[in-house]
Amino acid sequence: MSDQDIRNNYNSVSGTYDRRYEINPLNGTAEALHNLIAEIAARRVLEIGCGTGHWLKTLAPQVERIVGLDSSSGMLLQARGSASSIELVCGSADSPPFAGDSFDIIFVVNALHHFNEKQQFAEKAQHLLKAGGALAIIGLDVPSAIGHWVIYDYFPGTLEYDQSRFPLWEQVQSWMKAAGFAVSPLRTVEFIRYEKRGRAILDDHFIQRHGTSQFMGLTDAQYQAGIDRIKSAIAETEARGEEAVFKSELQLKMAVGKIQK
Repeated sequence: MSDQDIRNNYNSVSGTYDRRYEINPLNGTAEALHNLIAEIAARRVLEIGCGTGHWLKTLAPQVERIVGLDSSSGMLLQARGSASSIELVCGSADSPPFAGDSFDIIFVVNALHHFNEKQQFAEKAQHLLKAGGALAIIGLDVPSAIGHWVIYDYFPGTLEYDQSRFPLWEQVQSWMKAAGFAVSPLRTVEFIRYEKRGRAILDDHFIQRHGTSQFMGLTDAQYQAGIDRIKSAIAETEARGEEAVFKSELQLKMAVGKIQK
């Protein structure tokens, strides 16, 4: 999928994107970021892949300056409409348009998999950070979700799609080390566990066509085939006088690297 396709997709869903935080506010992620800011007394913070600015708004009261970068103009429009104190820039994570030594913290939440130059990203972040600054990358741990997520279980192709775009956390940490970061032990910041029973799964926000980026790699026919598999599973259990149970268990990990210059 091209960069333009990804931008168009996020532009089209920008108005409803934040519904995911109404369902699950990801309090563990918020706590981890708040704690990191406090730990290094950060004053200037940059989020790359900021989307609608949810995390910028969450962290803004704690810092003097907070900036968000995203390639989707539609997502940034949502961010602009709700927080005038936040600086927003439309641009690419592959070439962030900022001067060196500008920030105390750079963080990424559920966006690294969209970057074209993942391996080089740590080097670019290192250039933008002040002495003693930190880079934090938070995202899905794909291996721990295998066999534990409705999307992987019922939509063939989504797992392979994620395996092609999500680097292993060991890789992420090795890229940080190569860029000169002192890397902290990998942490799990979110355990997401939920279940849907029977036909309630069909109303789940995250299995809607644009509910999650895992479906970007599927054609409409492949997506519909997944929905049909879920409906078949429901019908089979109902025929036995039982109720289908759909369980998901996901983990979000956080890799942190600190730099001395």
